[in-house]
This record gives sequence, C-alpha cells and structure tokens, in this order.
Amino acid sequence: MMRALGAMLRLLALTLRRARARGLPLRALGVQLHELGNRAVPLVAVGLGCFGAALVAHADHEARPLVGDISVVGPPALHLLVRELGPMLVGCLAALQLGSMIAAELATLKQGEQLEALEMSSGDVYAELVAPRVLAGALVLPVLLTVGLASAVLCAKLTATYAYGSDGAAWASVLFTAPGDFAFGYAKALAFGLAIPLAGAATGLAAPAGASGVGQATTRGAVVAFMSVVAIDFAAAAVAAMLGAF
Repeated sequence: MMRALGAMLRLLALTLRRARARGLPLRALGVQLHELGNRAVPLVAVGLGCFGAALVAHADHEARPLVGDISVVGPPALHLLVRELGPMLVGCLAALQLGSMIAAELATLKQGEQLEALEMSSGDVYAELVAPRVLAGALVLPVLLTVGLASAVLCAKLTATYAYGSDGAAWASVLFTAPGDFAFGYAKALAFGLAIPLAGAATGLAAPAGASGVGQATTRGAVVAFMSVVAIDFAAAAVAAMLGAF
C-alpha cells in the first residue's frame, strides 16, 4: 500500500506539472464528468437508499426496547451519516466502480500501444488522459455525496413513517448536525475524488504486458482505490480527534 501511495503522489505531481504546462483539455474534462458521474449515480443512490432504510430497521430492532420511539435516533443518526458513514460509503462504492473503470481504460490503451501513439503525435498522456479524470473525480464525488445523502434521508423517512409508524421527519433533523459536520464530510469526499482516479490511473499505466495485464490492472485499481479511501478516512478521523473536532 505504501508503494501504491508513493506512485499516486508521484503521478499527481507529474500530472499537475504537465497540465500546467500544456493546459487542460476541456472537452476531455466534460467527457469524464459525464462518464464518472452517470456511471456512479445509480449505484450511489440505490446503495445509500438501502442503507438509510436498513438504518431505520436496525434502530427499530435495537433502540425501540430502550427508548420506545425510534424518532429520537433520527437526529444523531443524520449527524453520523453526514460526517462519517455517508462519505465513507459513497467513497467505497465509487472506488470499486470508478477505480476499476479508469484502470481498465488506461491499461487497454497501453496494451494497444495507443499511449505511445499519442506521445508520437505530440500529445501528453498525463495532461490529456490523467488530468481530466483526476479533476472530474474531485468534482463528481461531492455531487455523489449529495445524491447519496438525499437518497439515504428520503428512504429513512419513508421507512420510518410507513413501515414503523414513527416520525419520519426526525431522520432529516439537523438538531445534532452543525455546518462543520457538513464541511468535514464534503472535504473527505473531495479527497476521495482525488485519490480514486489517481489510484486507477497509476494502476492502469503500470499494467503488465499481455492480455491478462488489463484484468490484473482492473482488479488492482479497485483494490488500491478502496484502500486509499479507507486510509484517507482514517487519517481524517485521527486529525480531527487531535484537533478536538469530535
């Protein structure tokens, strides 16, 4: 993992330097925004929606014998969802889908010698292929977090109201959620958005030769992206704890 992290940091530095020198292709950025966003939105919406419903069901099973009404669990659950669970779940889902997709795309281009053809045509792999994916990831992940939170809250409200006869509005209450919690969650989503395409790109560009190289890169891209999300979340929690943010 440390080797992969080093490769991602080197790739980020090289990509920033090349993109600054040659400029960022806006058309390629638009394509990547469309590809990364549209592919991940249904997965995030469904995944977080199911999680919101499951959260209410779990609260009914565990908390109702103690507090009687599960609506009291709603405000602290939203705080936890905004600050920790929402960003982590969105990041993991995006890592498994987008990390593998980016790794597979670049590994396929490498196997077909299209990367060499691009460089021979005075193109730049890092400015034209890596930079748009990295910037698109950083822009898309906060949007995906918004979609995921909205889906989770909506499903939690509907489940609490119609399945358990409780006050569904409590699951959208920001009583225990401060603006700083939203800032913390979205900052982590932004960091995830940078790490996921970097992990996929670093893995794809380092894919071994042969047809099996694409498959190996695809699997490794998902794994490295997922582990990067976990590492960033742990680092953010540690920093927040040291600064007294909890």
